[in-house]
Amino acid sequence: MIVQNETAIIITDHDRIEIPVGTNYIYNNNNLIKNDTNAVIKDNRIYLPIRAVLESADFTVAWDSTTNTVNAYIINPNSGTSCLRYKRRWQNGRT
Repeated sequence: MIVQNETAIIITDHDRIEIPVGTNYIYNNNNLIKNDTNAVIKDNRIYLPIRAVLESADFTVAWDSTTNTVNAYIINPNSGTSCLRYKRRWQNGRT
């Protein structure tokens, strides 16, 4: 992740996702995507709206409240099944 002028930038093979801190939108490949929450800076860390970021990169996102885990999947169009691509556990605001 790159931070420029209080904007976090994530670059993948297919996407450039820009997350301006303090705004309720992100950009994916220069396309504006509205969001219901903001990226914030707290204790010198940037906290991203992870659902909006992952969904903009075509992940399907699900919250598992029993384990406090965000699960994100990409659907494989060739097999029709989902492949686990991202799983991270957040507890007490930290990974």
